[in-house]
Amino acid sequence: MSESRVTVRDIPARNWLGSTRGSLASKLATLGINADFCLKVAGTYITQIVLGTLSFVTSVALARALGPAGRGEYAVAFAIGGIGVQFGNLGLHTSNTYCVGKDRRVLAGLLANSLLLSFIVGGVFSAAAACLDMLRPGLMPVHGILLALALCWVPFGLAYLLSQTLMVAIHEVRAYNTIELANKVLALGSICILIAFGRTAPASFLAVVLGALMCSLMVSVTRLRRLAGGALLPSRALFNRGIGMGVRAYLACFFGFLVLRVDLLMVKHMLGSTETGYYAIAANMADYILLLPTSIALILFPKLTAMGDPSRQWTVAGKVTWGATVILLPLIAVCALVAHPAIRIAFGKAYLPSVIPFLLLLPGVFCLALETIVAQFLASIGFPLSLVFAWLAVCVLKISLNFWAIPHYGIKGASVASTICYSVMLFLVLWIVNTQRKQATVISPT
Repeated sequence: MSESRVTVRDIPARNWLGSTRGSLASKLATLGINADFCLKVAGTYITQIVLGTLSFVTSVALARALGPAGRGEYAVAFAIGGIGVQFGNLGLHTSNTYCVGKDRRVLAGLLANSLLLSFIVGGVFSAAAACLDMLRPGLMPVHGILLALALCWVPFGLAYLLSQTLMVAIHEVRAYNTIELANKVLALGSICILIAFGRTAPASFLAVVLGALMCSLMVSVTRLRRLAGGALLPSRALFNRGIGMGVRAYLACFFGFLVLRVDLLMVKHMLGSTETGYYAIAANMADYILLLPTSIALILFPKLTAMGDPSRQWTVAGKVTWGATVILLPLIAVCALVAHPAIRIAFGKAYLPSVIPFLLLLPGVFCLALETIVAQFLASIGFPLSLVFAWLAVCVLKISLNFWAIPHYGIKGASVASTICYSVMLFLVLWIVNTQRKQATVISPT
C-alpha cells in the first residue's frame, strides 16, 4: 500500500517561519514526520492505554471471582500459553514485516506460511508438553482441562500474533487497533457473563478468553485474505528468504526478554516474595511509560522498511527519535513527581517501598525507550547479527550485576543494575547504527 509522504524539501521556509498556511501537518513535515504517521502512532498509543486499562479491569475481576489460589492457577496456565507463543514464533513477526514491506505482493504467501507454521510449531510444542505431563505428572504446574486449554492457546496465539503483525506491516493500523480492542472487550464481557452466572472456575475463564482470541484471529485472517487478493498457498521460497532474519530477530527478542525480566526472577530467588511484589510494581509502572516508544516502533518499522533507501531510513528514524525525546523527557519528569502519591493511592501504603526502585529505573527507561525506536532502523535494513550479540552481552552484564547488587542493595540495586544495562544497550545500538551507516556510505542527516 502506497503512502503519501511530505518531506522538508516540499515545504517552503516561510511556512515554518510563520505563514498562516503552516499547519501542524506542515510543521511535522519539517521534522521529517508526516501527519499520517503521527496519527497512526497516536491511535496506537491510545489503543495501548485502553488495552492496559481493560487488562487491569479484567485482572481485578478475575482476582475477586477466583480468589488467590484460583487466580494463581489461571495465571500459570495463561503464562504457559504465553511462553509457547514467545518461544515458538521463530522471529517471523519481524521477518514477515520486512518482507511484505519490500514487496506487498507476497502478503498471501506470508499469511499462508504464518498460519501453517503456527499450527505446526505450536502443535509440536503443545504435544511435547502434553506428553511430558503424562510421563511426569508432577512436573507441569497445572493439569487436566486447564493445561489442555493452555496448550491449545499456543497455536492460536501464534497465528494471532503473526496475522496482527502483518496487519501493521501493510499499514492497516486502524484495523489492527480495532481487532485488538475487540479481543479485549469480548474477553472481558465473557468473563463478566460467567461471573453473573456463577461459573467461576479458572478453566471456564480461560476457555472464554481463548474463544475471544479465536474470534479475533478469524477476523484478522479474513481481512488479510481479502487484502491479499490471492490464494493462500505456502511458499518455501518466502520462508527461506525470511528465516535468516527471523532467527536473528528471535534471538534478539529472547535475550531482550531476559534483560527485561530476569531481575524479577533473581529478586524472587534472593529476597523472597514480599520484595518481589515491591519490585514488580516498580517494573510494571515502568512498562506503562514504554507504551509510547513501543507504539512508535510498531508503526515506524514497516514505514522504514518500505523506503528501501538507508539514507532516507536513517533520516526519518533519527528525527522520529528526536521528536520522541521531546515528549519522553517531560513525561518521565511528571512520572517522577507523582510516583509517591500515585503508588500510595493506587496500591496502598504497603507498596510505598516501590517508589525509590521506580525512580531509580527512570533513567534506564528513558534509554530503553530511545533504543526501542532507534533499533527499528537496524531492523529495517535486515537486522544485523551484531544486534543479537549486543543483547547477549547486555544480558550477561545484567545477570552479573544482579548477583552483586541485589544481595548488597536489595531491589534498589536491581533497579540501578537495570538502568546501567539499558544505558549500555542504547550506547551499543547507536554504535551499531553508526557502523552500519558507514558501511553503507550513508550521509548523516543535518
